[in-house]
Amino acid sequence: MKLDMPDALLSASDTPFSISRYWAQGDAISHAVAYLLLAMSLVSWFLILSKGLSLYRVRRAAPALDAFWAAPNLKDGIALLTV
Repeated sequence: MKLDMPDALLSASDTPFSISRYWAQGDAISHAVAYLLLAMSLVSWFLILSKGLSLYRVRRAAPALDAFWAAPNLKDGIALLTV
């Protein structure tokens, strides 16, 4: 039995591996696992983005740090950092 394209698209949401079928047939443990995986995913993305922002800030500050260490004395180095 061969399905034409519209029927295949309509039945694609009713596959045995869809999230809606998983949720409907799941019990409390499978729902808890799904919530836990979602929470861990959100925390992971937060950490990825916050570390990326930290690295961006460090790279942006690198020229000032190089100028500080290249200064002839501490007073000139501090003056370069406060500008």
